Amino acid sequence: MIELTSEAPASEDTIDVFSLDGVTYTMPAEPQPSIGLRFVWEMKTTGEMDAVANLLISTVGADAFEALTKAKGMTAEQWEAVQQFVIKHAVGATEPGKGQ
Repeated sequence: MIELTSEAPASEDTIDVFSLDGVTYTMPAEPQPSIGLRFVWEMKTTGEMDAVANLLISTVGADAFEALTKAKGMTAEQWEAVQQFVIKHAVGATEPGKGQ
C-alpha cells in the first residue's frame, strides 16, 4: 500500500514562466503531481479553457493570470507559449522524472 498525505511539502524553488513590463512571474520548479492530475480531470469534465485558466491560477498565481488578461501587446504565439510551458511543467510532474 502507498501511504499518501494531503499536505504539500514546502518548496521554495521556482522557475520563471514569463515577464511582463519588467515583472517576472514564476511557478514552482516541481509542482505537486496533484496539480497536473487536476488539470487532466478538468480537461475531461469542464473543457480546455477552464482547465487552462485554473492551471495557470494554481501554478503561476491569480496576479499573474490577471496580468496576462491585461497584456494588450501579447500575441497569440506568446499566449500559446505560456500555456504550453505551464502545462508541460505541471502535467509532466505527474510522471516520474518529468516536468523539468
